[in-house]
Formats: sequence, structure tokens, C-alpha cells
Amino acid sequence: MNFRRTFLFLSLIGALLATVSAQGKKGPAKPVMPVDGRVKVDNGRTKPTDITVKVFKDNTELTSFAIQKGRFQVELDMGTQYALLISKPGYKSKLILVDTNVPVEVGRYPAFPCQVDLEPENALTGGDPFFEDFPNAIIRYSTEFGGHAPSPVYATHIRARQGSLVQARP
Repeated sequence: MNFRRTFLFLSLIGALLATVSAQGKKGPAKPVMPVDGRVKVDNGRTKPTDITVKVFKDNTELTSFAIQKGRFQVELDMGTQYALLISKPGYKSKLILVDTNVPVEVGRYPAFPCQVDLEPENALTGGDPFFEDFPNAIIRYSTEFGGHAPSPVYATHIRARQGSLVQARP
């Protein structure tokens, strides 16, 4: 009888220690894609202050932060899609979709340099109001560039429809 209690007690302690040990271990770091952002206002004529960057995943806001000098960096988990909303009071907001899926053979995820130009709301003319809520750019992995790049066909089409400008360089 005593042997059975001792065995159960030691088994319980062993299970408890295994659970605590497993909780303290971290798995391998998840690969991320850094995005190095640069925001220009009025083609550089206005100081890039009071700019807000919001990061969304599955239509849920993950983070929001203010930038004062026109530069930001975010790290996006690989294998999913995000939306970056860049805004400044009195200026047209820019929405950029980023697809972080990459081919399996890609082992390195270089930073994606993304430049966004914000224009005053009243300076944009000739845009079709139907396209105002569409993303300004869609960023995907491009085998041609060996990294993430904007979809040139989409960018050309949406720029003409929105009457605005967003640039992302591979």
C-alpha cells in the first residue's frame, strides 16, 4: 500500500515538473519579414510629423504607433497577410496590403523598403470615389525581384483610379 502511494506521489510530481518545464521552453523563433517604412509628406515639402501607422491582421488591429520623423519599422510574421494604414490629419490615408507568403525554397527574408507619399486631401483630384477604400498597393513576393515588391499592374490601375501616389521599391 505504501509503495502504491509513493509511486502515485512521484508520478504526480514528475508530471507537474514536466508541465512546468515545457511551459518555460520557447520553440524556434518564427520567421518575420521586416518592413522599413519611410513616409514623405507633400513630396518632402512638409515635415513628416504626427503620422500614425496601424497594423492589421484578419481585420483586427494589432498595433498602432505614432512616428515623428517619417520612418518606421515593423516585423510581420511570415505566411500571412497584413494591412498597413498610414495616416496624418488633413492628408489622404494610404492603405497597403502585405502578403508575407514566400516560396518554401526562400531561406532569407530581407527587409522590405516601403516609401509612402501622403498628399493633402484637397490636392487629390480626378479620382473615382468608388475606389477610395481600395488599397493603394498590394505587396507580394516576386521571383523577378527576389523579394517582396508591389504588384505593378495593380499599382498602375489603382493610382489612375484614386488619383494618388504610393511607391514601394523592391
